[in-house]
Amino acid sequence: MKKEKILRNILTNYWNKNPLLFVLVTGAIVRLLAVFFSKGYGMHDDHFLVIEAAQSWVDDFDYNNWLPINRPDNIPTGHSFFYV
Repeated sequence: MKKEKILRNILTNYWNKNPLLFVLVTGAIVRLLAVFFSKGYGMHDDHFLVIEAAQSWVDDFDYNNWLPINRPDNIPTGHSFFYV
């Protein structure tokens, strides 16, 4: 019980002196724990799906025949339109 009170006092004192640093260090510790206990790495390029499709519309060029006007069969493939 006494150790818990000492630890609580140390953390509270550190929080009161350096709140930003306390939050950053706490976040880094949580992030490192997530790194060590994660089961893998996934989906680092999901944002490219959105960016590339939108940029092709801006360029007025459908670089991968994704737009319906370039596909006469009109059968959905790949990702949902509502994802973009």
